[in-house]
Amino acid sequence: MKPLLTVVVPVYNRSHLIERTLNSIAASDCRDFVLKVVDNASTDESLAVCRQWAKRNAPACEISIEVLEEPKAGAPYARNRGLAGCDTPYIYFFDSDDICSKDFIGDATEALANGDADILFAPVQMQAGGRLKVRDYVEGGGITEQLGCSMFSTHSMVFRTEWLRDIGGWREDLTVWQDWELGVRALIRRARIKWMTAHPYHRIAIHDDSITGSSMGQTLEGTLHAMRCVTEEIRNAATISSGEKDKCMLALYFRAMIMAGKLSGEGNARGTQAYRRLAAEVMPNPGFKASAAGRFLYTYTAHGGRGAWRLASLIIGK
Repeated sequence: MKPLLTVVVPVYNRSHLIERTLNSIAASDCRDFVLKVVDNASTDESLAVCRQWAKRNAPACEISIEVLEEPKAGAPYARNRGLAGCDTPYIYFFDSDDICSKDFIGDATEALANGDADILFAPVQMQAGGRLKVRDYVEGGGITEQLGCSMFSTHSMVFRTEWLRDIGGWREDLTVWQDWELGVRALIRRARIKWMTAHPYHRIAIHDDSITGSSMGQTLEGTLHAMRCVTEEIRNAATISSGEKDKCMLALYFRAMIMAGKLSGEGNARGTQAYRRLAAEVMPNPGFKASAAGRFLYTYTAHGGRGAWRLASLIIGK
C-alpha cells in the first residue's frame, strides 16, 4: 500500500546540521512515509553529506529516501521540486536545521487517514538559545490571524498534494515569508483545515544563520515585497466578502506599522520609513481610530513592547 505522506527537506549549505535533522526524521515512530531531500545548489558539502546519509540509512530505517537536486537558488524552488515529484496524497515540508518530533508523522498520518482535509495544522515550538516557546496560533483562526501572527508556518502545515498544486505551490518570487504568504493564499482559497492541537511538535531553531536573519533590516526588501504581494492577493480575492477584506486590510495596516516600530527599535531609519510608506499604501485613508491605533502600535513596538499583534487583534475584533 502506498504511503500517505511525503516529507520534503530543502537543503542549502547545511553540511554541518543536515544529518541531525535527517536523523530526527528517520527516528519517527511511524515508518510508512517517503522522504525527499532536495539540495538547493549548495556550495558546501551538503549534497555529498545527504547522499552518504541516504546510502547509509535507507536499508536500516525502512523508509523510502530520495536525494534530489534543484539548481535554482531559493527555498521555494526546492520545495516545488519536491512537490513536482510527490506521488503521495499528502506532503509536508521540513527545514534543514530543525528537529522533528518522533510522534509527528504518525499523528499526522492518523489524522489524515480519511482524506477529508486540504491542510492539517499542528502547533510548533520555537527555540532561541535555551528558551523554548509555542509559536502563537488561534485554533479556528482565519485570514486576519494569519496576517498578524503567521500561525500557518512551514512546519505547521501538512498539505493535500493535489490541492497545493491547484493553488500554485510555493511562490517562487519571494525570498522570505513564503509560508506566511502561502498560509494567507490557502485561507483565501477556503482550505478545509483539520486542527491537530493536543500538544506542540518539533524544535524550530531561530539563529543568525536562519533564513530570516538576526534582524528585520537584513530582509527588508524581501518582507516589503511579500507584504505587497499579499495585499494585492487580498484586494483581488473573489472568495471573501467586502467586510472581510476591510478587516484584512486593517490587519495588514497594523502589521506594517508594527514592522515600522520594530525597525525603528533597531535604529533602521530607512526601513522604518519604508514600512510607514507601505502602511499608507495599504490604507491611504485609515480614519481616526485606525490611524491612532496604528501610531500606538508603532510607538509601543519601537520602545520594545512585546505582543503588539495581540493588542491589534483586540482592535480588529471578530
